[in-house]
Formats: sequence, C-alpha cells, structure tokens
Amino acid sequence: MNYLLAEGTLATWAYSGDELVVSPERVLSPRGKPLEVCVTTEGVVWMLYPTESYWFTRDGQALGASELSQGWIDDAVGVDRDYTIYACGRDNPRFMGAHPSCFVLSLTSVEPRWMATMSGAYDTIAGSSFAQGVICFASEDGNLYQIVEASPGDD
Repeated sequence: MNYLLAEGTLATWAYSGDELVVSPERVLSPRGKPLEVCVTTEGVVWMLYPTESYWFTRDGQALGASELSQGWIDDAVGVDRDYTIYACGRDNPRFMGAHPSCFVLSLTSVEPRWMATMSGAYDTIAGSSFAQGVICFASEDGNLYQIVEASPGDD
C-alpha cells in the first residue's frame, strides 16, 4: 500500500491505469507535519513530533499519545513490535548547552518510559541506530554512545 503525507493528513494512494487515485481514508494528526510518520503492516499509524507522539488506526481512531515535559526529539531511532518509539534528541529545545538525550515513548503511557541524558556532552546527535534493545548514536563532536535498556531482573 502507498501512503501520502501532507501537513499531518495521511491518505492511501494507487495508480489505476495512468491515473492517481487517492482514497478518502485519512488520519489527521492534532498538529502539522510530523518529524517522522509510519504505517505498520497491522495498520497502526504513529506520528512523532519534537515534544510528543501519537498513535492512530488508519481510519483515525486514537490509540494513544505520549508527551515530553522536558526534552526535544530530533529523530526516531526505531520502533519495536508493541509500537514503542525509541527516539533521540536533546534534553532541552535550545541547541546551546543542550545534552544529547534519548527517549522511549510508549503507546500506553503519557510520560516517556525512560530518558537517558549524556550529562558530560554538549553537542547534537549526528546519527543513531536501534537494534535488539540497544540504541547507538554518534554526536557531532565525534563521540559514540551506547544505551542498553535493562530488562527486569538485570543487574
């Protein structure tokens, strides 16, 4: 299935002969264009903004929302099977004096599940990845960080 995003509105589209057909099905986000948007194979849509995230069904039914009371998201790093979003950014919206930070936003919780801040660094994140519960990111000053989410019972 193909999707079209325009200022927070998501629609499916397809070619029919030499004509573009856009479906009437739409998901409207409560805000403008998101930083990141994804439609899963199960039909769950998530939209990520600098200070919040939203989850919907393709027909617009709200499934959940999460909000950062402190922090600023620059990029989604990954999403797991239960639609938890792993994202990185900084601990405040200002670039000067901000520390690289990563956040875990859950469909079932308004507040982030956890937040990790690199307190000794004052730089922005240049790139990031997520695999098997580990977030890796590089800062523009050349440092490489690794964050491992501990499971219950880990020491």
